[in-house]
Amino acid sequence: MHLYLNPAGLAAGLNHWNSLISGGVSSPLGELLRCGLVVKGLSWQSPVVSVGLLLSETLATNPAVQEGKGFFPTEAILDLTFSQAAVRLRLAEPFAIGVAGYLVNREGALPRARGYGGSYGLLIRPAPRFHIGVMYIDVPDEMADAFQELNRTIDESMNVGLAYSPRNGLLLSLDVRNVSEEEKPAKRELHLGGEWQAVPWLLLRAGCFEQQPRQRPVFCGGVGITTPERGGGITDDEASGFPLALALQYGVQCDPSGEEWGYSHFLTCLVSL
Repeated sequence: MHLYLNPAGLAAGLNHWNSLISGGVSSPLGELLRCGLVVKGLSWQSPVVSVGLLLSETLATNPAVQEGKGFFPTEAILDLTFSQAAVRLRLAEPFAIGVAGYLVNREGALPRARGYGGSYGLLIRPAPRFHIGVMYIDVPDEMADAFQELNRTIDESMNVGLAYSPRNGLLLSLDVRNVSEEEKPAKRELHLGGEWQAVPWLLLRAGCFEQQPRQRPVFCGGVGITTPERGGGITDDEASGFPLALALQYGVQCDPSGEEWGYSHFLTCLVSL
């Protein structure tokens, strides 16, 4: 099982503590969304079934992440977020199917504070090092713009992804977002990415995409640092000093299209039990 922690969310929650507790206990769903400040997600997998839960992921339109708000903002930290529950079923090789449900939370932004959506898809592995994925997504109409800013997918669109690992430790990917949309401006948006495991404890990532319809480039990069995890060639003796497997990941996205370059920063901690 994997537990995803959010150090930045914890810092923001401590800064926002008085406001968070002043309203008392809310609904069970509201309390679950509050937990997303610290516990960003959970995942578990078996050879056949994989289950994941993502809590209170910040939408791009949230004022807490706008320019000038600092690294640990407190404004509207739970008002414009989305949460996701996903299940993947691995069928006979090389097929797997998946389905996900979304809860979009925009309290204080719209009369309808919460909306629900979903997606489903198919993953195929035609060769040992090559994967093809197809996904259809449907989110609430009044919240589609905010969701598009987050992951560049349009409501009611088909999306295709390719991943290829030419050798151990190297992964290359190509996504084509919104391939089924002809009437909307943000169609067939290409995303390129790569990940290289330089050494067993270090991951380096880079990517880019051309944002539609403005046709402007956006670049991103990241680094991940991990402790040894049992399995995958790591012996119990080598991992004996690490009772838990930890991974700290940092990413940055750069938009150079304005008069000044814009940056977005992401920090995540993963604990594997």
